[in-house]
Amino acid sequence: MLRRSLLIALALAGLFASGAPASAQTKPRLLVLVTSSNPMVQAMAMLLTREALGRQTPVRMVLCGAGGDLAFPTYAGPALQPAGLTPQQMLRGVIQAGAQVQICPLYLANTPGVSAAGLIEGVAPTTPADVGTYMDGADVRYLNF
Repeated sequence: MLRRSLLIALALAGLFASGAPASAQTKPRLLVLVTSSNPMVQAMAMLLTREALGRQTPVRMVLCGAGGDLAFPTYAGPALQPAGLTPQQMLRGVIQAGAQVQICPLYLANTPGVSAAGLIEGVAPTTPADVGTYMDGADVRYLNF
């Protein structure tokens, strides 16, 4: 009986000494950069972002270059199969699912006829300092499209 009690005590001590279970550890964050003009590449960025959000991974997306076009209602990309959605429609979906989506300041400053006032709902301007601070996180992973 004493031996059994000792084994149970040792097992419990080992359990408590191991710290928090892996599932309780900090989940990595994701930074998704979308700069491609290719609708299929843009759509893949949205699909993988949606997948990450479904796994409760915090996601921040920055649109720049041709990717910035997605942030405006004038975007006229093709509907892609199998869902029949445009990359912008997929972008709206990731915004609704909780992604923080921003447009780079260079796009706004260097694209004629656009301003922050014209952004679709859920997209906001960012600054290099703001993104840089996020990038400094040891838990941040990057995807570039």
